[in-house]
Amino acid sequence: MASANNLLAAFLGMETIAIPMFALIAWNPQRKGAIEGGLKYAVTATVAAAFFMFGIALIYFGAGTIVISEIPKALTSANAMPMVALIGFMMLFVGICFELALAPFHSWLADTLQASPAPVMAFIGSIAKIAMLTFIIHFVIQIEPIWDQISFVLWGFVLFSILFGNLLAFRQTNIKRILAYSSVAHFGYALMALTSVIPNSSASLSEAVHATAYYGLSYAVMNLVAFAVIAMLNKHNPTGELKGYRGLGRRYPLAGVAMAIAVLSLAGVPPTAGFFAKFFLFSSVLGNGYLGMVVLAALASAVSVFYYLRILLAFFAKEEYHHHNQSADIESVEFGSTAVISVGTFATIALGIFAQAVLTYMF
Repeated sequence: MASANNLLAAFLGMETIAIPMFALIAWNPQRKGAIEGGLKYAVTATVAAAFFMFGIALIYFGAGTIVISEIPKALTSANAMPMVALIGFMMLFVGICFELALAPFHSWLADTLQASPAPVMAFIGSIAKIAMLTFIIHFVIQIEPIWDQISFVLWGFVLFSILFGNLLAFRQTNIKRILAYSSVAHFGYALMALTSVIPNSSASLSEAVHATAYYGLSYAVMNLVAFAVIAMLNKHNPTGELKGYRGLGRRYPLAGVAMAIAVLSLAGVPPTAGFFAKFFLFSSVLGNGYLGMVVLAALASAVSVFYYLRILLAFFAKEEYHHHNQSADIESVEFGSTAVISVGTFATIALGIFAQAVLTYMF
């Protein structure tokens, strides 16, 4: 899907991700909420696929092609129907927003993540979403001549996602639901730069693409660390409630330090990757003249600091109960989780320290 140059190939890629994901979520029927979470994901994926396919049909009807790079030229022909194609683009974007869980199509994400096993949760929250984001970046690059005529469709989704994502995450007491709703806000941030591109400006588009790609990479890495920590500590707190993590950051220093770095990066604290991701993104949007949008995003980002700090407070609070099974501690520190946490934490810091060099090589 990430490398698709044809809308039908993108659709097949999207479905190839969605169908196995449904099976992975509901893999263990005895797991609490597994069937419910799997069904919610299946219904959402089906609705997203319907919108996406209907959008492809209308774009083909209006432009006469589904090869993405040929659409701008095709819409200038005498037989083209630009309004039909525009409606098709709207449908296409709705399908994409369902997959990315952008507001107001976000309600499925928290329940699905909460019902998923930790590794599947990490895959949904990081890799699967970044594949779709990468497709959007390629899509924008290939339809550059007409992007400014259709990008306005995404503005509402971006604004709602930033506002509702942060406000809903602020109210949660479960770490899985906090990360789910914060994901809504983060992908709202990620699409800000692309939607604010100056018309007919290749330099503006290039800067927006670089900023969005760097944001997506940074988010995937730091989010993966957070989910890997959750997977490591799953035996101690399978529900994911914040109170269940009380003192676990002290008991397991690797998990505690890694979660602290991941959470601070998600909040945008320097010198982590999350800080520079927001810096590049906000700089791109501000350079395009959208001061109000940057102010709104900065205020929403400030709100996120509070609910991220609640995670840290839970991890490093004094334990209420000091007696625990030593053998459980040994079993919980597995090689897979430890490797992912170690590499991901190093990458989160390295992406921040070498941010400019990494940005240069993005797309």
